[in-house]
Amino acid sequence: IGATRTGQQQWLVTLDSRTGQILDQRDIGVGIQPYASSPDGKWILAVDHRAGTGVLVEIATGRRIDAGPRESFASWLADGRILVAVELERGSRIMARRPDGGTTETLLELDGLPLLPAVASGSRVAIVEGQNPDGSGPRSIWLVSSGQEPVRVARGLGRVYSPKPSHDGRFVGFSEVVSGTPITVRTGVIEVATGRIEYACDAGCAVLDVR
Repeated sequence: IGATRTGQQQWLVTLDSRTGQILDQRDIGVGIQPYASSPDGKWILAVDHRAGTGVLVEIATGRRIDAGPRESFASWLADGRILVAVELERGSRIMARRPDGGTTETLLELDGLPLLPAVASGSRVAIVEGQNPDGSGPRSIWLVSSGQEPVRVARGLGRVYSPKPSHDGRFVGFSEVVSGTPITVRTGVIEVATGRIEYACDAGCAVLDVR
């Protein structure tokens, strides 16, 4: 968890899930928001709001790793690799590599740009792609799993965000901003096998979680 005591200092606090006892507490600087821990618990993917990008923080040492030029950290795969989005002259590329570097595997080539960070659940990661190069217009949702080909489960959607796959991979839940006066939010669930989308309602209700 991230905790801010004075507004000038932020701490990364690790708790024992059984007792609530504080196991570790360290300063990670202002503007760094912890987002997701690695499967082995050694790294944190955090969002640096000052730079507008994701960074990796090694919990034991506090060491920070920034993404390379035109790169952004996206999410963790279940095998411990970090997904990295690379902006190209046209479109983008999703790659997987170990936090400390090493061999990089290209998983997905996109015509548009991904909206990051992405959401992982179990062994799967759901990524929103803005189908237009400038990020405007319709959006797609991709499902990425270790050792499997990425699958585009829906395309031509509106302003969707925060998709989350179920642990069995059968469904992906998402939220969507709907233009109007006032602006509203609706949520839906995609059945991966068929691409069928079912909305919770037109507006004002939500799918709280997908298990």
